[in-house]
Amino acid sequence: MFRIRGGIRYLSTTTTLNPTSIRFHRPDNHHKSLILLTTPSQLNQIVTKLSESTQPKVESLLVASVDSITGSRNAFTELWLETPFKIKELELVEDMEKRLSKKYNPLSADPIKMQGRNWKDTTEETILGLSIPQWNITFHTRLANTIFTNSQQSTCFIANGGELDYLNLSQVRIDIDTDQEYGSDNITYHNRLTEIPMVCGIEDTYKITDFKGNLIKSINHKSASGYLTENPKVMDSKKDLFFKLYSEGDNVDSWMEEYYRLVVGGLGWGEKQAFIALDTVVGEPGLRNVRLFYHDEQKPKFQLQSPDNKDSMVFECTELEEGYQDFTKDNDEKVLPRVFGVGSNHGFNLNGVWHRSNGETVVL
Repeated sequence: MFRIRGGIRYLSTTTTLNPTSIRFHRPDNHHKSLILLTTPSQLNQIVTKLSESTQPKVESLLVASVDSITGSRNAFTELWLETPFKIKELELVEDMEKRLSKKYNPLSADPIKMQGRNWKDTTEETILGLSIPQWNITFHTRLANTIFTNSQQSTCFIANGGELDYLNLSQVRIDIDTDQEYGSDNITYHNRLTEIPMVCGIEDTYKITDFKGNLIKSINHKSASGYLTENPKVMDSKKDLFFKLYSEGDNVDSWMEEYYRLVVGGLGWGEKQAFIALDTVVGEPGLRNVRLFYHDEQKPKFQLQSPDNKDSMVFECTELEEGYQDFTKDNDEKVLPRVFGVGSNHGFNLNGVWHRSNGETVVL
């Protein structure tokens, strides 16, 4: 529980893994607001439980479905507040669909539609944003695809007595107030990336010397894609590749380091075959230094340690699914007090830095 002795605003958090039934963990009647996140596997059960007349009413409620919670795709997590959260921005799903429809070229192939529903995955357009101004923390991520749970591309709604109650939202950003003191020294960071030399047998500094948008044209004044096609470690690994972007003299915490996925290198014929394309979230990479990494499945997955007089908020880029999961078998329910978690297949943005490698985790 996030708490200051004698303070008037504090937070209470609980995560439930593999729930056999839905039980909420409201600490007391002073906590009148709830942020409730759930994986798609528990979404319908959560909504049913909230609709029961026996459930204590709250002044403000935010419910959203996310891909994972503390490494699990079968969980829900609660963040209870003494004061209502502040809504900074929101967008209805229908407004998002109108906005996106303007982007489509009428001559291009339309997404598959079935029974009036659009089956194009729009979760990359969604936003779930949480800010804690007192901690200088701003976080946002994407919602889960819930098409096979409730026929909605994503699911997020609020209930605070307003006209938008229970309407499906594509985007929402909120502020959370707390008197809890916080220090960045306690942040834990984990990823599953391993460095590869840019050029085998040669140690050097490699700097972007030409780019356009998210396309890197040259590094150290040489063809950017050549560092991939002429690198045997790259050609043999066939793993997801990432560039770490940094500037000389950078002194940032590990959780603020920037790693961006290499989308493609050697873009066909002509001039673009010399380019490397980075994940579009980078915007422009700038004339910065680069180091090359690959996603290493041999590196251990993040393991959350049991909180010991320490509260945790766990943000993660969800691990890839490993085949079909039957959540009804061989998984015991486990309650994690003092833990709040949120994960997305699309990664997350923390204080302006994207974390998009599977398994990448930041714990506050």
